[in-house]
Amino acid sequence: MNIQHRIKSLVASALCAFSSTTFTPILFVLVLLLSACDPNDDGGVIGTGIMDGGIIGTGIVVRGTASENRQFARAEVDARPPSLIRSTGLIAADGQFTIDTALTDSTWLLRTDLGNNQYRFGIAFNESNAHVHSYTDAALRNWFLREHSVQDLNVFFEGDTNLRYPTEQEYKANALQLLAYVRPALNAYGLEPNDVLDNTFRTDNAGIDQYLDDNPLVLSNDSITILLTEPDIKFQSTNRSGLSLSQQFDPADFVAPSVPEGLQALGSDVDEIILIWEPAADNTAVVEYQVYRDGAPLGRTAFPVYIDQGVQAGGAHQYEITAFDLEGNESAPSIAAVGMPLLGVPAEIMRPAAPSNLTENLATPSRVELSWSQNPVAGVVAFNVYRGDDGATPTLLVKVAGDELTDATVTGDTNYTYEVRAVGPTGVESDASASITVLTTGIVIVTPINNSGVPALFWKVGWFSFNEWRDG
Repeated sequence: MNIQHRIKSLVASALCAFSSTTFTPILFVLVLLLSACDPNDDGGVIGTGIMDGGIIGTGIVVRGTASENRQFARAEVDARPPSLIRSTGLIAADGQFTIDTALTDSTWLLRTDLGNNQYRFGIAFNESNAHVHSYTDAALRNWFLREHSVQDLNVFFEGDTNLRYPTEQEYKANALQLLAYVRPALNAYGLEPNDVLDNTFRTDNAGIDQYLDDNPLVLSNDSITILLTEPDIKFQSTNRSGLSLSQQFDPADFVAPSVPEGLQALGSDVDEIILIWEPAADNTAVVEYQVYRDGAPLGRTAFPVYIDQGVQAGGAHQYEITAFDLEGNESAPSIAAVGMPLLGVPAEIMRPAAPSNLTENLATPSRVELSWSQNPVAGVVAFNVYRGDDGATPTLLVKVAGDELTDATVTGDTNYTYEVRAVGPTGVESDASASITVLTTGIVIVTPINNSGVPALFWKVGWFSFNEWRDG
């Protein structure tokens, strides 16, 4: 320890000993003067909050992870307590952040900057884990909109708004009610709703981070869309829920979901049949599907795809699907589909026709929406969507269930070239559709650098890493 650190330590001890005396202001000034003498000193007095040439950390320490499948505009998390004094912490390459505050406020509103006037919000209570991701963002926006009619939470960071924050109990109850709609999907990843709110994690494309990347919420005005991905075969579907940012997440619900449509039962191996169908709709959200085989319950899934394995070769089976909402309301059964395992048919014979009419429906700084046509649709179990950025050759981005895509991994003012290939039950792809190029609005977001000189967070292009439709 150099002489300045020794003197700082002595002064810090004196601060603790004389905190109630008239010597305190003099000692604070002495610390500041000593710190200013050494501009290259990045040390401090552990446990006192005397760091980096000032007294900046004598209160609550806010820790958590900022998980995002888009690029941050700033490598920082902003924090604001009710007392209006703001703090900032750096986002490390693993997504974790620490904000060593100078205050003892027990509640802090958090914000990350995605550029183009788009932000994510989270909240910290005392020194518990405080994450920022699409679910914390939606839960907070919903609470503030219902409680204070505040639509833009930036007013807390850009002005002197002093409205009441939710208590920890209020926030957790609201967030967990939202997460209840995706609990079966969380369970498929080995997780529970509390995990994405409380557990420590890193942005390492595993565990909690993998779930958040693969299953983000997309907000559009007042509506909430849930992008769900089956974790084993990486099969994405769009759950266009009836949930609203302006209404309670737990309304009384006596309405059953719509009947699942388009059920196909296709042999995908000599001992398995893959079932696919169009996602059902609900006034809140569909949370799970029940699969019936030959009139008996077979299994449940949060996703509009199910693989019936271990089926006896040569036997045909009849399947039906029903949809459930959170209240347990069950839809009427789908039109039955009959399927049987493969009988050694060469995979090439099962190659689908190429998709057509690939169309841009929406382009913003944060998402692109596409749709296309498939004729015939029979024998198609999924679509592989390929994307190339700024003239690059398109590579596999995501596998989707139906004839539409919401790409929530884009950035502003960038050209994206898309093409789509239909996938048969054995994993054989069709030829590619005609490609289209989409220009997003807004401005380009440059990868931010934190004070350690490394990128703040590696930008995850696409939701997944995978090469094949089928394992092996």
